[in-house]
Amino acid sequence: MFCRKAAPQSRRWPTIVSVAAVVTVLLVMVSIMPTYAPSAYAVAPGGSTGVSGRLGMDKCAASTVSTMQTWWSSSPFWEVGIYIGGANRACTNGNLSASWVSQVYDQGWSFMPLWVGPQAPCSSFGTKISTNTQTAATQGTNDANAAVSAANALGLTKGTIIYYDLEGYDTSNSGCHNSVNAFLNAWVARMRVSGNKAGIYDSSCASDATSWVFLGNIPNDVWLAAWDNRATVLGIQCVDDGFWNQHQCIHQYKSGHNETWGGVTLTILSDCAEGLVSGRAYDDGNPNNC
Repeated sequence: MFCRKAAPQSRRWPTIVSVAAVVTVLLVMVSIMPTYAPSAYAVAPGGSTGVSGRLGMDKCAASTVSTMQTWWSSSPFWEVGIYIGGANRACTNGNLSASWVSQVYDQGWSFMPLWVGPQAPCSSFGTKISTNTQTAATQGTNDANAAVSAANALGLTKGTIIYYDLEGYDTSNSGCHNSVNAFLNAWVARMRVSGNKAGIYDSSCASDATSWVFLGNIPNDVWLAAWDNRATVLGIQCVDDGFWNQHQCIHQYKSGHNETWGGVTLTILSDCAEGLVSGRAYDDGNPNNC
């Protein structure tokens, strides 16, 4: 059985406070509060970032708000991966907007934001990281700036976690490997300067994720793809259990497949989100399993 998700609880005034007193307080507050322009969204996650500890799913393009509501009510998933931009983002993500983020957040979802920028110079992707490590570092800084701007435009403001989507490459190519890590090091550094949390996504084996531990700027979290169908962050291939073991890891444990919930079928990848997400934290206290 799956645990059902409870709707957010409303806050109520203590019963000992009289209605007249409440009205008086509110009138005083209104009289002294400055006037602000209305927000672009009713309730957005802002910079809130916390540990999930629950099941998540990600897909190339954001589903409609209606579909997200159906899946929130019927599925076992609590977190959704969203591709917020980058030169190599594969989907246009026409549904994704500040309004979408606000509405889906109100449903109860939290987010795993992904930025798909340039890839390893020895990869087959169109836009690549430079083979010059200094230029690669500049690219990492620039992409971090762009990712922060894109996140802000969606309502995912200062403080949020953003994962850099790095696809697998030939890590035995030392020049390629050095350029990639120069890029990632600068990405993490700039994220921190911006007041955000920095994450990296990749295959657990095809990226030498262990080498990220030795960067000058170590990512806060990692999101590792290892399709072993185990909803745990222990025993992930090619990565020691001693790394990122304090609620710092998301394990993408199942490759693309169809699931149907509430009569709606989506093609998704499944995640054990035992790490930072943007929005509400649902940490169950268990640092290993979802």
